[in-house]
Amino acid sequence: MKRDSGAALVLAVAALAIVAGTVLIVASQMQASQITVRHDFRSTVLDSLADAAFAEALAGLSLDPSFTGLPSHPYGQGEIGSAVGPAGETSRMVTATARFQRWTARITAEVDITGAPRIMRLERSQAADQDSPRFVTVDDLSTD
Repeated sequence: MKRDSGAALVLAVAALAIVAGTVLIVASQMQASQITVRHDFRSTVLDSLADAAFAEALAGLSLDPSFTGLPSHPYGQGEIGSAVGPAGETSRMVTATARFQRWTARITAEVDITGAPRIMRLERSQAADQDSPRFVTVDDLSTD
């Protein structure tokens, strides 16, 4: 009888260990998914804000070729602004900046201003506001 109860106890402890291990694996997978979702959300918001800042700058250039940008101002859940400077005789360098949750997204583009503004080259980046970036993406859409 003692042998049977000892064997049952060993089986119960083994089953409990398997269940605990499974719960631990599922919990860590859920935590990793939550981190990914948070990152994707922040990245999407930053891209949208940077696009809005860039659209404001292009609208300003289409109305006035000597447009110099807009100072940083609240927009949606973050803050956006732009700076426009000369890049050539008929082109301008546009830097659109967005801030959200201690992160910054930037679009830097060379824009031809003969006629309607036309994007000649564009780069995107995202980085943490601290000195060392944690995440950076760059798209180069050159039209050479």
